Amino acid sequence: MTYVVGITGGIATGKSTIANYLRDQGFKVLDMDQMAHQVQQPHTRGYRAIVDHFGPEILNDQGQIDRKALGRIVFSNPDALEWLNQLIHPLVFQALEDQIQMTTDPFLFVEVPLLYETGRLEFYDQVWVAFLPYAIQIQRLMARDQLDQGEAQERIASQLPTKDKADQADVVICTAHDLKQTYSQITKALQELPNPL
Repeated sequence: MTYVVGITGGIATGKSTIANYLRDQGFKVLDMDQMAHQVQQPHTRGYRAIVDHFGPEILNDQGQIDRKALGRIVFSNPDALEWLNQLIHPLVFQALEDQIQMTTDPFLFVEVPLLYETGRLEFYDQVWVAFLPYAIQIQRLMARDQLDQGEAQERIASQLPTKDKADQADVVICTAHDLKQTYSQITKALQELPNPL
């Protein structure tokens, strides 16, 4: 039986840094954002529903969903975000369930930005949260996604506060410092995982 660890946290808090380190250490890591993008590719049910709902103006020149255009809509309109989540989440969770059943690895890590927001905790044996102070989160998000402060605050506000996620976590990894300190915390968390059967 595979032991499944969910990795979550707010936007731009270091989830991918944790996931990439785990990959480098030889662990299998799934990315729920990538899975969500796959269910929005042309000729999928998700793609057709999104284009029907939001219109062709969300498509780029290649006929694919322009994630930035869609993001501008859903991160400024809670109803639109809720509609999109209601469409995408069941598709993604079915794909996750399939992946969990197929894996033979003793541990599986899943990077899940909206782990607590979706309420689907039954998939995870343990939850790790990437955490850093709000001011640093704003700075990182603005730099990473070339957003102004208002846009960054909108995106952060669309998710459960990172502190609330940390309060519910089995493991909290502070990513506010250098990578060496972050990696040290990850190594400690790995050492505390149960031995696989």
